[in-house]
Amino acid sequence: MTLYGFYTDESGNNGFNDMRNQPVLCYAGILVPIHYQVHLHHEVQKIKDNLEKDIKATIHGIPAEQFPHIDFFKKFEIHGKAFIDGENFYYNLSDRQRFKVVEELLSLVKASEVKVVAALVNKQLYQTQTRETNHNRMHIVSVK
Repeated sequence: MTLYGFYTDESGNNGFNDMRNQPVLCYAGILVPIHYQVHLHHEVQKIKDNLEKDIKATIHGIPAEQFPHIDFFKKFEIHGKAFIDGENFYYNLSDRQRFKVVEELLSLVKASEVKVVAALVNKQLYQTQTRETNHNRMHIVSVK
């Protein structure tokens, strides 16, 4: 029997304030076999480190010693929408460079034992059927 770790995150606004523009919430994640987790972590870290290095190399006019003081680099993360859309300092990279990173990340998920899991929540239906006002419980309460 294989033990798995589960890494998940939501996409979009998980609140109820902007139901017109964001009527759904997507939870997605991957189930990773315990024996693959350390390897996966190191590989993702390499991709992330290389991406940060590539972005810094394309920035002109900002001295390198200023990078640690810029919010974008303080705790560098790859944020999907901003990354794909080329927002913030990502705009320094071409579409080709950004999608190469996406391909590298997806190739790690293609491991035979890694499972992708996703769920889509219709916020209005959720609220109507559960009478919940606390969006922080959306991942707990299921709607049938």
